[in-house]
Amino acid sequence: MSRRKVYEVLAKLVQKGLCTETLGKVKKYSPVNPKVGFDNLFKEIEKKKRKLTDLSEALLPLYLSEKENINPLDYIQVLREKSRIAEKVYSLERMAKEEVLSFSKAPYAMNISTRMNEEEFRGLERGVKYKAICEVVEARKLDFIKRRGMYMEGGEEIRVVNELPMKMIIFDDRKQQKMNKDKPKIETTTLWDFATQNYGDKTHGDNKYRGVTPAFVIWNLLQRYTKEGDLVEQGLNKIN
Repeated sequence: MSRRKVYEVLAKLVQKGLCTETLGKVKKYSPVNPKVGFDNLFKEIEKKKRKLTDLSEALLPLYLSEKENINPLDYIQVLREKSRIAEKVYSLERMAKEEVLSFSKAPYAMNISTRMNEEEFRGLERGVKYKAICEVVEARKLDFIKRRGMYMEGGEEIRVVNELPMKMIIFDDRKQQKMNKDKPKIETTTLWDFATQNYGDKTHGDNKYRGVTPAFVIWNLLQRYTKEGDLVEQGLNKIN
């Protein structure tokens, strides 16, 4: 064992209280009474066990609340076959009420050169807004515009770019935010993560605005530190 390694081991023994260090021209190390040294180690281990027990009890309500969550937006469905992907898109389009936003790029799940998306035309007739950003190489832009012309005539807004990072479709994002009627829960950890800005039957600020105050944070603070009827002041604003 090298001298450096020996000193590293001795430093750890000192840190754990199993030996003492005497400073001087030459460092000297002396063992501690094993009973005293190991008693201190046992106390440290018991302290860590208590912390783990407390953490486990604090996390359990959060775990159980997530197990009981039946919000369909919390589930992920993986589709691999092109036919199933296309049918899923059509079914979501049939349910769309407000808007369909998309990043579109090859390879496509449906044959866009031979089949028209009838669900999109029906959605446009219902007043659903379609907005798409499409990846198209310069050499194929004229062909793309000719093929998508009838969609644009129907009301779809299309922007063409040379490159997109991914494919994505969002259906009724704002509607889903408004329909989140789950009652907020008291956070039990120091990490607060909120998937939505709104709860109940009304909106609580626009989550698209970068500086919006997270409504669930305010709700948690009010539940923890106030009672009904208290007056809460924030700067020049007062909240009843």
